[in-house]
Amino acid sequence: MKAYIKQFLLSLTVVSLLFFIFSALYVPKETSKLVHEILALIIVPIVIYHVIMMKSFFSYLKTQRSWYFYYRDFVVIGLMITLLAAWISGLIISKVLFKDWWFTVPKQVGRPIHNACVQYALIFIGLHLGMYFCKFHHWLDESFNLSKGNNLKLYRLPSTLIKVALVLVSLHGLKVMSLESYWQRLSFYVGKIPYDRTLPAYYHITDQLSVMAVYVLISALITYLLLCYASSGKSQQQF
Repeated sequence: MKAYIKQFLLSLTVVSLLFFIFSALYVPKETSKLVHEILALIIVPIVIYHVIMMKSFFSYLKTQRSWYFYYRDFVVIGLMITLLAAWISGLIISKVLFKDWWFTVPKQVGRPIHNACVQYALIFIGLHLGMYFCKFHHWLDESFNLSKGNNLKLYRLPSTLIKVALVLVSLHGLKVMSLESYWQRLSFYVGKIPYDRTLPAYYHITDQLSVMAVYVLISALITYLLLCYASSGKSQQQF
């Protein structure tokens, strides 16, 4: 197996695991507390492996100088901080695996902190994915480019459908973001946040993923504009 194919399959496996586990983690009321905490622990080594895969990011952190790289650094560092805060706050309010943890805080204090941390982590996950959306789009076009010279350019159909689907999902995400409960989570709200248990689990998962899709689109647009700005700067230097 060629090295780049092996790397792609590994990356796809890691991303898929992160996707499914995070989907379950963001609907804690649909699983038992034990399952929720076990999934949170499982995701730690997966994230660490993902970071190891990004070792080039750390190698060139000090040498890259452009607005795109500044934005990328902000997103990656923000994602690390929010995930770490979510894990630590989760340990503090653990009810099963770390119930006798040496450091605990009252539920009315720890729960709002944990709720806010996971929501901010979801924002940075969306921004992180959005940074690579254009790259994924071009890769998909090249992979399906089976009819070069065709004016209809049907090989772009898969990536076009994905963009349309992302926009449609984002519309639902904007609706979710207009709810008071969304901003209550972000603002460390102490009171009880409404949760409709009569709705199926996939409905709540869709709500969370659609919000993430909004930030994917925002980040994709920011990345595109920053890369265009960087390209125009290089062109002006040549002249």
